[in-house]
Amino acid sequence: MSEAALYLGARDSGRAESVDELVAARWGRAALVVPVRAMASARMEGLLLGRGLPGVFGAPVREFNDWVRDLLAAQGLEVRLVDSLERSLVMEACVDALAREGRVPGGGAPRVPAGLVRHLLAAVTKLKQAAVTPEEYAKITAGEWDAFLAEAYARYQAVLLGRGLYDIPGLYWEACLLCDGDEPVRLLEGLELVALDGFDDFTPSQLRLVLALARRVPRVVVGLNHDPDPDLGDLYSLSAATAEKLREAWHT
Repeated sequence: MSEAALYLGARDSGRAESVDELVAARWGRAALVVPVRAMASARMEGLLLGRGLPGVFGAPVREFNDWVRDLLAAQGLEVRLVDSLERSLVMEACVDALAREGRVPGGGAPRVPAGLVRHLLAAVTKLKQAAVTPEEYAKITAGEWDAFLAEAYARYQAVLLGRGLYDIPGLYWEACLLCDGDEPVRLLEGLELVALDGFDDFTPSQLRLVLALARRVPRVVVGLNHDPDPDLGDLYSLSAATAEKLREAWHT
């Protein structure tokens, strides 16, 4: 287990500056991961211009999805992401095929209930974030709609695999498998620090990757937008819950 630290503070608390100081002290041997691309550009500019740091090879400051893509690409994996529209079209095609086969619950009519594709995608996202395969889910189904979800999930996943595509949950799942495995992770080689800053919370698959990283690099730092003021508890409930999960995992 590497050294893991949690930095809490609201956006103007100085938390980001403290994390940037850690990154600057290990410049060229650190990665800073943030929630959105605009923040990545701003933080990179602040490190280079504000602290007078030299340019380095690669991209030391990245948005989370982009960084995970880099992680997999460095292993020689071609990462082609599907956007939300493409995901909907893939699932819609799977549902249409099941409807033609008379396998949609409710009488087997070819008409697909309104909102079904959206509901299925939300359910599949949760299953993939929890690292539950279609085969595993099929074994625990309890009713006809659960069985239908299992079959739709299996077909949806088969289409993605057949076309060499990833959705966002699958992207993080693949990265978790890599970091939990035994082979060297090329993007992490030589890194002394991975800092993830500016987040309110993480999806389950993102959180699993954060914990996996803590077994791969000497130091992992997570900075959350959080204010401990009890009067602001509702506003920062997500970050409070995420902080508690990290404390439990890291025994801090």
